[in-house]
Amino acid sequence: MVNIIPRRKRPFQIFLLFLYMFSVIICLYLVYDGWSYYTTPMLQRPHHEAYRLFKPGGLWGHGYGIIGSAMMLVMLLYSARKRIRKFAGLGSISKWLDMHIYFGIFGPLLVILHSTLKIHGLVAVSFYSMIAVALSGILGRYLYLHIP
Repeated sequence: MVNIIPRRKRPFQIFLLFLYMFSVIICLYLVYDGWSYYTTPMLQRPHHEAYRLFKPGGLWGHGYGIIGSAMMLVMLLYSARKRIRKFAGLGSISKWLDMHIYFGIFGPLLVILHSTLKIHGLVAVSFYSMIAVALSGILGRYLYLHIP
């Protein structure tokens, strides 16, 4: 017999779902808010009215970089949780992995907004490395779920 009643979601799963939905809405709003600046050609951006806010060193652009970098640093706590025995009582590894994935998705997205897609020189190498690591993490999670 097929069970038609769905299993009750645990509080952490509900929190995680809310966090993802909230973060997606925030990221979409940030892109919408800066769309006219982000779509302006590079040479004309200094003359855009929002230049002082959205440039990488501007109020919003700099904030995106700080928050995105902080998220990527917090993401590294998952590795510490796995390897340091003193942290064993700080929650289950699966919850830490879920938060690691969350920070691994939204940290790089904020760094992309910080960069305003102006990627040249040596910074381009680290930027594309960050993107490759984020995409490999998404692929790794997919494989983790589908391969026993």
